[in-house]
Amino acid sequence: MYEMRPGETPQYGEFPDLKKCVAWFKSLIPPEEWKERRDKAAKRFYQSLVGELNDPTGIGRFFDNRDQFGWYLFLGEAFTDHPWNYEVIFGCRVVPVFAAIGRNLELLLSIEGFLDRAKRLLDPAKSQPNGGLFEILVAAAYARAGGKVSFRTELPGVAKTYDLDVELNGKKWAVECKRIETGDYADNERMRMRGRRAGGNEN
Repeated sequence: MYEMRPGETPQYGEFPDLKKCVAWFKSLIPPEEWKERRDKAAKRFYQSLVGELNDPTGIGRFFDNRDQFGWYLFLGEAFTDHPWNYEVIFGCRVVPVFAAIGRNLELLLSIEGFLDRAKRLLDPAKSQPNGGLFEILVAAAYARAGGKVSFRTELPGVAKTYDLDVELNGKKWAVECKRIETGDYADNERMRMRGRRAGGNEN
């Protein structure tokens, strides 16, 4: 289910930066916990594909919103290790991000607060990982430019803080990361596709 046969070539090719990122995140998760989360992600994915999933939201997503980061990690692993489980539409969003983290991992590990921010993606923020992943990419960009970067300690429920302290070119910056969400377009298109498959008449 999750391993290629001896001598089998990865369908999408080798991707060392991606594998480095996935392996590093997996190293922060107890092996039995990752196996359970991966099995849940695979089961949900295939139940969605064959129409067995009872989705009360009507959205018809391939993943459980309660563990979106587990789904991302599943896709990242699938790309190189078990490509028959890879889902292209979601994967094309995840793979470039994970590859960028893998490519900059040594640099990121030198940034104060990075490890704590990454660990939050594995549990407290696993249902909404996009913000944390974006902050990590921004931190890597400033560090590559020669900046001294540190993550601010988050104080949820206590005080609102910005995300990064950056010293660059003799100036100090308080960086608040904001990203543009894609909205519900992809979900709406997926619902239309499912409706057509079931014989619906959406226009």
